[in-house]
Amino acid sequence: MRTGFGCEGALIRMGGKPVAAYRDEAGELHLRSAACTHAGCVIHWNGFERCWDCPCHGSQFSVDGEPLQGPAFTALGEVPGAAEGASPSASLHDEHTRP
Repeated sequence: MRTGFGCEGALIRMGGKPVAAYRDEAGELHLRSAACTHAGCVIHWNGFERCWDCPCHGSQFSVDGEPLQGPAFTALGEVPGAAEGASPSASLHDEHTRP
């Protein structure tokens, strides 16, 4: 197990599109679409509750993209990291991405 990694999430850009990136305690990078499945707004990381929040209508998603609170009821889409050139060693940074 790798040490020195905290659980953190941030928006990154891949192929010009915003991606929700979450690094777990083991250092593994999880990538999901940053578009809320309700109305397409760009979600933001909520460090206090450790989930993804949609600023438009209040939907919340778990770190693995599953809906926690509506109105969204569909999970965030998976983003294949290797196909887009991301690596688990990529640093997370918040780009304050806008739709």
